[in-house]
Amino acid sequence: MLFLSLLRATLHNATEQTRTAAAHGLINNNLTVTITTVQHDCIRGTVQRCTGRKYRTSIHSSVDTPDISVTCQCAEAVRHGKVCMHAVALALYAYALTATP
Repeated sequence: MLFLSLLRATLHNATEQTRTAAAHGLINNNLTVTITTVQHDCIRGTVQRCTGRKYRTSIHSSVDTPDISVTCQCAEAVRHGKVCMHAVALALYAYALTATP
């Protein structure tokens, strides 16, 4: 799966509330993203909240399926299996980096 497809799928699979929370967190500097790996089928990074809490987050696709898989250490992702604001923040930040000239 192409890099941009990972980002689009992550945003598509997140709720509007989650997308809004991630965008506001980035705009207001309440979330800081550090990207550690960028490949055509995988993005990994750390998302840090203003409280200092860090979450290792990744977005990747499998060779066997066109679906994406999102992993994060936060409760929303671990307990509920949802695309969390940390994954959305990672996707938005990675997209912003690719759009910057």
